[in-house]
Amino acid sequence: MAFKFGLESVLKHRKRLEDVAQREFVQAQADVDAALGRLEKMYQRLDEVRIEISGKETSGGREAIANICELELFLRGHKVRIESVRLEARELLAIAETKQEALIHAATEKKVLVKLREKRLAEHRLVLERMEAKIQDDQAMMARAWGKR
Repeated sequence: MAFKFGLESVLKHRKRLEDVAQREFVQAQADVDAALGRLEKMYQRLDEVRIEISGKETSGGREAIANICELELFLRGHKVRIESVRLEARELLAIAETKQEALIHAATEKKVLVKLREKRLAEHRLVLERMEAKIQDDQAMMARAWGKR
């Protein structure tokens, strides 16, 4: 007698849902990582410009002053862009957290069915063992009965 789990199709469906949630979480995490990478590069560029301004301040001259003004203007605009990317990163992080919660929920739902399946399989094996023991007892009884004749 073969074991057949009545909720196998539900288990497969939940496994697919877990796989989808896993892919969505991985993608959301990759988006967060990309935004943080862009943010880090922007901060590096900010530092480079500040060093450039510092170098021009020591050299002096009219050209240097005009160049410093342009770089200061760039810094102000760059800070606005950095803030925009920071907000985007926060939003992406919130999305990733939501996707992670969905993944945890999907994994839990699947795990419940896996445990139920394991429990039913153990019950099935116990029934089979009892049936085999009964058959062996019947065979032993038959053998004794034949031996007494």
